[in-house]
Amino acid sequence: MNLVVDAGNTFVKFGVFDSDELINLFKYSYTADLEAHLFDLKSRYNIENCAISSVVESDFLNFINSTFPHNLQINIQSKFPFNIQYKTPETLGVDRLIGLSAAYYHAEGNPFLVLDLGTCITYDFVNKKNTFLGGGISPGFQMRLKAMHKFTSKLPMLEYFDEKPNLVGDSTKNCMHSGAWYGVLGEINYIIARYQENNPNLQVFLTGGDTLSFVDDIKSKIFARPNLLLEGLNRLIQFNAK
Repeated sequence: MNLVVDAGNTFVKFGVFDSDELINLFKYSYTADLEAHLFDLKSRYNIENCAISSVVESDFLNFINSTFPHNLQINIQSKFPFNIQYKTPETLGVDRLIGLSAAYYHAEGNPFLVLDLGTCITYDFVNKKNTFLGGGISPGFQMRLKAMHKFTSKLPMLEYFDEKPNLVGDSTKNCMHSGAWYGVLGEINYIIARYQENNPNLQVFLTGGDTLSFVDDIKSKIFARPNLLLEGLNRLIQFNAK
């Protein structure tokens, strides 16, 4: 079995894979006793390999190294199943490459686009020659709400919500929700359509925390993969072992 660790800015996710199947998923804040949770995982599962993606420095990463000696820390120097043609690889978030690594296997030789709907929205494209060219980054849904509050004097700071708003807002709050939500949706549909113009067999994958809020309203055929990054980490264990 493989253990994969996604250490993000706010939460840590642990995924346990048996071959290509995610059999268990755990999500913790950094205030949790992460070492105890890892020790519990080691006692419950026969973990042979481990892969780590981290955007933070944390003591528990050292604990992983000592507990699971066969571990792979993914960075820009790691092996990926596609070529990388990106002008500033030193500024490229490795999580984008990890998600693409999972999508590569699902795309089955077709060009593919991965949309990650998180704090920011990222668009990452691999062409028919199996080369990652880049993509785009834009503000996510919650970031748009925060920006409207921060850069104006009267618009309120709204709580996050995951329901589809009415197109015509009947209050300032509802207008802000409508503008942010339909703005994101319109952007997604437009970007996918533009990529499809030159890539008729394009495979589109949607992941990230806001996936479920938008998946039903996207016009094109897409594949929702909420755990794409964890899948990618598991695939990279196998790929880097070759």
